[in-house]
Amino acid sequence: MGFVSGPGVFHIRQASGLSGLKKAGIIAVLALAVQIALGGWVSANYAGIACGPQFPKCQNQFVPPDFTLSGFAPARQLGLDSDGRPVGQNQLAAIHFVHRTFAWAAALALFVFAWKIGRAGGLRAAGILLGLLALQFFLGIFIAVFNLPFWAALGHNAVAALLATQLAFALRPCFFESSASS
Repeated sequence: MGFVSGPGVFHIRQASGLSGLKKAGIIAVLALAVQIALGGWVSANYAGIACGPQFPKCQNQFVPPDFTLSGFAPARQLGLDSDGRPVGQNQLAAIHFVHRTFAWAAALALFVFAWKIGRAGGLRAAGILLGLLALQFFLGIFIAVFNLPFWAALGHNAVAALLATQLAFALRPCFFESSASS
């Protein structure tokens, strides 16, 4: 399986079955989708500063004290926990902590996919993915340390959208054979 040059796009020669590149791509898409959803949950619950500015720690510990998943009840009313009480600081910290922690899994999935693309000849696509991933991590840490500056939070959301877009473009040749690759 290799890439064939095209005008601004790389094309991959199709192999039968689900290749390692396709599997890595599917895992990367799922991991990024979960991470974006977790980021939305952080935003919807105003949990962006719940861990405090001590990155990588959350509330001065690597795992927040009184860690609870009760803030992850999607059917609950916004601002209230699953029991109808106001969402507490521990629940908000847990929401933010899960987003921070899963970021490592999503980053690993994106890194593996970018590495596989690069090895298959799609160096530009891999470089763009890795550059966006690095920028996303930088913005996420910046947001945590500097108490949620608006421009950084906006950039963090924009880069998440760019990561999803670039991932879709990078995946396209894995699933759709081009006449250029025949």
